[in-house]
Amino acid sequence: MLPEYSGKLMVHRILPEVVNLNNNELPIDPSISLATTSVVGDGVECTISFAAQSVAPFNVGDTIVVADTDNASFNGIQTVSDCTTTTVKFLSVTVATSGTQGTVSTNLVGSIGIQLEGANSVGQTPQQTTAVTMTTNTDSPWCQFSNNAYRVNTIEISNSSIYNIWHCSATSWQYTQTEDDR
Repeated sequence: MLPEYSGKLMVHRILPEVVNLNNNELPIDPSISLATTSVVGDGVECTISFAAQSVAPFNVGDTIVVADTDNASFNGIQTVSDCTTTTVKFLSVTVATSGTQGTVSTNLVGSIGIQLEGANSVGQTPQQTTAVTMTTNTDSPWCQFSNNAYRVNTIEISNSSIYNIWHCSATSWQYTQTEDDR
């Protein structure tokens, strides 16, 4: 970022270019929302029915959001145990039928951790570490840092989800050069 690697940077913000991916590493449309036609729990699984889709809208292991059913134990974030073109199932100990139909939608909004480290030489242990968490669907994707000035700045991007997949194709840095060693 600096000519001849010749100074120190004070990093202010980092913008990771992050996109959610599905199991086939294709961009996800996080806006899938289906009106339910029935919601039934048998004490082992909850089965939610909806209008026929051309393909199963969810995969086993995906997390979904169930909303607006009159049985609160069905509502919330659930993990898919089975899905067809007309139903989706998740584990539930509730035995009930929901009288009010609601919606079932994707919960593909992940979050990533951005860790910024700074040191004055490559062989030196980082002297400062700052971590920030960012959701992948944010309207404000800049990660703000209050980092002191270092010659070697690195970032680590990670997450702990086993369900949400993401890809970071680039990062943009906002920084100020605080020292010129040429």
